[in-house]
Amino acid sequence: MTLAARRPRNRGRTTRGMSVASSGSERRLRVRGGEKTMKRTMWFALSGIGAAIAIASFGCSASDSGAGASDDGGTSPSANENENERPGDTTSEDGGGGGSTDPNTPSGNRTFALKAVKLQQVGRNGDSLRIALKGTDSSKQTTSMFVRFRDKTDNPVIAIDSDWDGIADTDGRRFRFDTSTLGTPDFTGAVVQAGLYPIGSRIARAVIVLEDESGKQSPEMIADIANQAIRGEGEACDTTLVADRCADGMSCASEGGAPATCHAGVAPTLSQLAYVRGASPRMLFRGTEPDQDVARIDVEFLDAAGNAKIVNLSGDPENPDLRDRFSIALDPRADNLGTIFFRENIASSGFDGVVPKVAATVTDAAGHVSARVVSSVGAVPTRTNGQACDDRGFDACASGSVCSPGLPDVANKCASVGPLRTTKCSSAGALDPAKGMTKAFGLTSGASLWDPPAGCVSNDATGRPESVVPLHLAKAASSLKITTAMPETEIDTALYLLPSCAAQGTAALACNDDDRGYTSTLSLENVPAGDYVVVVESISMRGGKFGVSIEAK
Repeated sequence: MTLAARRPRNRGRTTRGMSVASSGSERRLRVRGGEKTMKRTMWFALSGIGAAIAIASFGCSASDSGAGASDDGGTSPSANENENERPGDTTSEDGGGGGSTDPNTPSGNRTFALKAVKLQQVGRNGDSLRIALKGTDSSKQTTSMFVRFRDKTDNPVIAIDSDWDGIADTDGRRFRFDTSTLGTPDFTGAVVQAGLYPIGSRIARAVIVLEDESGKQSPEMIADIANQAIRGEGEACDTTLVADRCADGMSCASEGGAPATCHAGVAPTLSQLAYVRGASPRMLFRGTEPDQDVARIDVEFLDAAGNAKIVNLSGDPENPDLRDRFSIALDPRADNLGTIFFRENIASSGFDGVVPKVAATVTDAAGHVSARVVSSVGAVPTRTNGQACDDRGFDACASGSVCSPGLPDVANKCASVGPLRTTKCSSAGALDPAKGMTKAFGLTSGASLWDPPAGCVSNDATGRPESVVPLHLAKAASSLKITTAMPETEIDTALYLLPSCAAQGTAALACNDDDRGYTSTLSLENVPAGDYVVVVESISMRGGKFGVSIEAK
């Protein structure tokens, strides 16, 4: 009996009357304190494609990590066909922010330069970096920067995972600004990268250049890290956690309209606990932590009378410590949103029959413990169209409806899926290789309007946020490659191709989960001309940033 759902080894599958070979191997490894599963996933369907379609993949599943963006889940297309994931050093010799010229512009005197850059330590734990800049591009084609990290002696610091396997392997990458600046000659741009500056990091400065949509780079500028100040009790503090942060165990808050100051820490509050019956039983935890330092959720297994129950968790043979347990600890930090924390835990099939009740307490980094909350297994309440609903699944909309817009801190209501799909497809930028539109960037967020076809994603990825990108093929393609293997992809993705916006995920022409690291790639052959929909699915409920590109021949 396993508590956490695993990605099983994939065998053969039958799809629409045909056998799909899906062989592969699986092994476990630990990376940066976490666990990943190396696996193979293959899934395809012939319906709607002229001849052979083949998808082959090998990769590893990984938990996503990335900063939020000021995007609503839509996509922005790009006409760039020259992908430079790791460009070399710039040709600038003075290291300043001088302009560059581009002979391809009519006047031959394009202005393309950085004006100012700032590298700032940010976040509640001081482990994130914010990179902000001011720049100019007279061609109005810039919305990215390329950043290389250096130590105090200007040696490269390997801090970036360029192949999405959870292991840092290079010193730099391209970052797309949180808000697009395309079409703007003079602009400010910024990105925030969570977890990039952990305790003990050697990063001391960054070498930064602008990078336009064609891959051209401006002269570089160098910025040293501005470290956060740490404030004590009673001292003024920055509630945005940029300029400073309160010492561990304290919170930054304002009382009675007065300026915010650091206060003594308090215990977390576990405001909601749901234990949901199903083929894959779920436990949902949500609460508040003013100190923003929640550390773990302790879950107790109980019998119907509320007594501790010993459970054999030996379904995970490489974790002998889990064989006989009456509780388990969960890490809730990945899905924190300011002072609000959330965690979903998916148990294996049948767990709810063995454990009828659970209890939970939440502990923060200072050792403060919440009140204990108990929940019996059961169904969540069902809401009808127009009724208020919960974006995290503490209730459910009736069949054919979803909780929309599916975002925190807004009024969510149940709404029919069909019109929402139409709106989402019509508002997304389209890919069109005949016009040079071969890339799109966006954010998976909001209500889930599609789900991957059965057999594509080994874990339960239903109800996860996605983004869609319409694809127009003016002529048949002998080969078509669609991939999220781009520097901008910061989440674990699944990728599938639909014949239309109205189609269900079950009608997908092809689907892939984890081709290169946690990114996904589709490789198709003999694809007829027409209109399609590319769906980028987030494997986690949080969603995040992605890039997707196509290559049609």
